[in-house]
Amino acid sequence: ARIVINNQNGFYALRYFPKDRALCQRIDAVISNSPYNCTVSRVAYQIPASKLFYVPHWVVRGNFELANLENTPKKVGICYMPRKLPEIVDRVRVATQKLYPEVPWIEIDKVPESVVAERFRTYSMFFAAQHLEGCPLTALEAMACGCLVAGFPGTENFTHPYANHGNGFWAKDNDADSAIRCVANMIEDSRSNPAKVKAIQENGIHTSQNYSKQSVSEALKRFVAGLEFGVVGTGRADDRKMIRPVSQEQWIWSDYAYAQRKMYHYDRLKGFSGQLASALAFLKNAGRRRA
Repeated sequence: ARIVINNQNGFYALRYFPKDRALCQRIDAVISNSPYNCTVSRVAYQIPASKLFYVPHWVVRGNFELANLENTPKKVGICYMPRKLPEIVDRVRVATQKLYPEVPWIEIDKVPESVVAERFRTYSMFFAAQHLEGCPLTALEAMACGCLVAGFPGTENFTHPYANHGNGFWAKDNDADSAIRCVANMIEDSRSNPAKVKAIQENGIHTSQNYSKQSVSEALKRFVAGLEFGVVGTGRADDRKMIRPVSQEQWIWSDYAYAQRKMYHYDRLKGFSGQLASALAFLKNAGRRRA
């Protein structure tokens, strides 16, 4: 049997990675939905980068096709999902409404996808309450619909798949005070700085383009080609080589180190000796597979 791991959330991968390292030797490849999840997979499953395939989510589709900013007039309002981090979200909402009582908050929870998209296209802003995410989707969907986005990236210290200073007002994860400031800045800029607002909206739409059907199709083709010609092989060195991953699939040392810390946090490795043994096993295994 060919074993392929579909890793959609690196936090779960680290929490529940195989206890028996012999199982990792049987993994042929890993599909993952963000670059940091690819890094996490290297740590959790102890496999080389050539076995990792970044396949983005298909966000730009149907209801969430890219907005035309020139033809999309919006009402002032903040869409939000109350069920994620409910206590923090409620604190941010209450504090912001005291400062800006004229700005309504609109729920997008427990409604069909078409209604979510309609609200994103109707209202100008979105508050993202993201937490321990593999690749947060709702903020990307809001960006595709032309919303300004403020809130939490949701990936702690891992390199985030898309959040940057150019496409949103991002707060420190789970920090309500930081989020309140970011939401306030979003509202103030939407009133007084139209040039900045338009640039952020355009950057958000540009970010969303990386999650189109074309991007997903190209990534899946790389994955299929890698399985066909890289894993099985015929015994010749050229056949045994996996297709090189694209630049955004390259793993990052800081993410690798943080993943090791998370493994210790989840009580899978005991102390420095356990972490060192895991790192040495990883490097040895990677070298043997390259050979």
